[in-house]
Amino acid sequence: AIEMFYVNDDGLIDFGEFIEIDRRFPLVLFPAFRLQSVMQKNTLGENGWKRINEAVVKQQQRNDYMELHGGKEPPESMYEKYGKMFGLVNKKKVHVDKIMAARPAAAAKMGD
Repeated sequence: AIEMFYVNDDGLIDFGEFIEIDRRFPLVLFPAFRLQSVMQKNTLGENGWKRINEAVVKQQQRNDYMELHGGKEPPESMYEKYGKMFGLVNKKKVHVDKIMAARPAAAAKMGD
């Protein structure tokens, strides 16, 4: 049955195929999503995971900018400028490359 979702015959379920499975058979993936939700709530909490996701997205945007501009840092926003003056900005780098490397290949293809 799962073969009906393989579009490109690469043996992996890419993000589009995953979405189609979830759309057509939501109960198949429900236990996995429920487990993920419970684990997130019981470890860092919803806000902790939200902050991690925001940091990963921001770091990925920064990496993309630097790749397109020969390694040059993106310009600081007004929030960052004022935040640095008052010590409010957390400039801790998120290692997106390590996070992406630890993801399964099918999940990593999601961004492709």
